[in-house]
Amino acid sequence: MGSTNLEAAAFRNGEQLSPSVSGAVDRTTPNAVEEETQGRVNIDRTTAREYREEHADFDAFEPFTDVIQQPGGAHEFTIERSVMEPVDECVDGAVDAVANNFLSQLVGDHVKPH
Repeated sequence: MGSTNLEAAAFRNGEQLSPSVSGAVDRTTPNAVEEETQGRVNIDRTTAREYREEHADFDAFEPFTDVIQQPGGAHEFTIERSVMEPVDECVDGAVDAVANNFLSQLVGDHVKPH
């Protein structure tokens, strides 16, 4: 699973059978941060990816604080839910994509490997 796309493929005897790519697995973190901070903080996808890589933890997520520079000075903010909620949605989406799309396409095209 990449940062924004889910790719899956089935192989049989070294031959790729059913490749599948879904778009936009997770592009929601920047919007969630903006919503959680009531519009005071806007982050780009790179920052969102850094937040996920550094802080997302299903077992032991801890809220974290960051500081951004804005006109008029620095703004400190705390993230409590806008990293893990999109990650949870991303994982749910990946499971749905594999279970409902990829596997059904695989069984439709190649019953034996399924």
